[in-house]
Amino acid sequence: MHNAIYAEMVDAGVAEKLERPIFTDRDGNEVPEDDPARHGLESEYRTTHPEFICFADETGCNTSQKKDGNFGGRKFICKKGTKPQQQASTTDHPFTVLPFTSATGEAVCCVVIFQSNSDAVPLQWTSGIDHFVPVIASEAEAEDGTHDFETNMGAGKRYPFGPTCQYNGIEVPCLTYCSPGGGISGEILVMILKKFDELKLVPRDNGVLPFLLIDGHISRLDPSFLEYINGEATILQRVTQKPHVVAVIKR
Repeated sequence: MHNAIYAEMVDAGVAEKLERPIFTDRDGNEVPEDDPARHGLESEYRTTHPEFICFADETGCNTSQKKDGNFGGRKFICKKGTKPQQQASTTDHPFTVLPFTSATGEAVCCVVIFQSNSDAVPLQWTSGIDHFVPVIASEAEAEDGTHDFETNMGAGKRYPFGPTCQYNGIEVPCLTYCSPGGGISGEILVMILKKFDELKLVPRDNGVLPFLLIDGHISRLDPSFLEYINGEATILQRVTQKPHVVAVIKR
């Protein structure tokens, strides 16, 4: 499986095959096998354009904390004969977090998918809330216990929105979407990649293909996704992998 992936990386132009296997340090410099700075096993491949390589894998979550249980044997001090209790959310709302990271080690983008039958994500879901930041309110609002939502939106404010990434000198916002089950779909994958292309995250004029390494979830075989990554202007070298299964889709 790994050899098939490395071969596709070479074909995309993001890696090269060496004449002999070598050991490297964390920065990719060749080192002897017994060098304390050696990192990992020897390899006959080396990445040449790590900034063109992205990885993505989603994690399903839920806002309800009822079933979180004890955290790693953590103990709390409380009065004898009583049980420690913490305030927690019991609202059942599934969502998915899909982070994109680069082979350079940098964060590329944070994607959050909420469960909803609506096409648009409500603003209150995307804004987030930082309880440690006081609200900005006029004297009248302060007396009424209210505040203007828009005035308190933005970085460093009460409602900071999701994490923004800086990649290849480009600001990448947190992307939010909805799906009936709160999970990933082929249509959402296409919208994510369209946003990346709109931002021009990776150059497409030097003969090197962007390389996306993802697992074999059924959404990766959606016709709309396959059509998009094989388009003339949006071609993407893509490898999906699962245990004992490797599927390579390219134009």
